[in-house]
Amino acid sequence: MPAITVTAAIQGALEPLTATTELRNADGKVLGYFTPASQKERELYEWAMKNVDLDELKRREESGEPYYTTEQVMAHLRSLESA
Repeated sequence: MPAITVTAAIQGALEPLTATTELRNADGKVLGYFTPASQKERELYEWAMKNVDLDELKRREESGEPYYTTEQVMAHLRSLESA
């Protein structure tokens, strides 16, 4: 995911926000939306960045091997319960 490093002034404006907030330029044009991460989200993100091998994920994605969505796995597990 792309990232932008903000200045201390922008950080000061964003840190107190507790809900998704529209960001506009001086002319009123919408630039985007800022959604503050909760402490739990920050902790999960930090854990994932330390423990997930992004190169391995890319290798698997490019391998052509079959993969299954969470929904497909759950449907398969439900089918086993009724068998």
